[in-house]
Amino acid sequence: MACDTFLKIVEKYKCKFVIVPLGESEPFIFELLTSLPTTIVDLEPHQIHSFYESVSNMIQAESDLQKRDEYLKRLMELPNQKWVEIIGQARHSVDFLKDQDVIRTVLNILQVLNASKNKLKSMDEVRSLLSLRALILNDNEIVSICRLDQLKELNTLVLSRNPINKLGESLVKVKSITKLSLSNCQLQAIDSLKSCTELKELRLAHNDTKY
Repeated sequence: MACDTFLKIVEKYKCKFVIVPLGESEPFIFELLTSLPTTIVDLEPHQIHSFYESVSNMIQAESDLQKRDEYLKRLMELPNQKWVEIIGQARHSVDFLKDQDVIRTVLNILQVLNASKNKLKSMDEVRSLLSLRALILNDNEIVSICRLDQLKELNTLVLSRNPINKLGESLVKVKSITKLSLSNCQLQAIDSLKSCTELKELRLAHNDTKY
């Protein structure tokens, strides 16, 4: 089954994947995560990204936070392991990072950047990561959002629990975002979000916004 077709099915029926079917002992997502290495071994990079997005949608449908965290940890085991291997090799020789295969691997991994809980005060550096599809920066000390219009592939942006009080024009030209989390910030207005025409999921709880 094509990965894009699978993604469409998951978007429509994602809740079905996290419940235990009659006669089974585990939900389908449990089996899917167990067989993940063999499932993606022959997929192209863009297909792997689509598949990961599908599984992420399933995880999002899980209401049990503990299970959700467990599923997410298992989902990210492979890219995290690969990243640790690359950093380990780079410590021995920086030239290792000049290898074209390594560069491609790094760019593929950096389609998803999770830098939550790192006491970051700025996010300006991410503007150079043009291949990013998901940017997760919750629980930092970021006070403003840099312009992200160069990130044409960005579809998920998580900035919850940062002292951000205004959006400005940071998202005005970002048409690709479908999931945006800005809960527990200090926002007072969200007018600029009108340009995010592809938004499917928006989280704004615990702000000072006036609708």
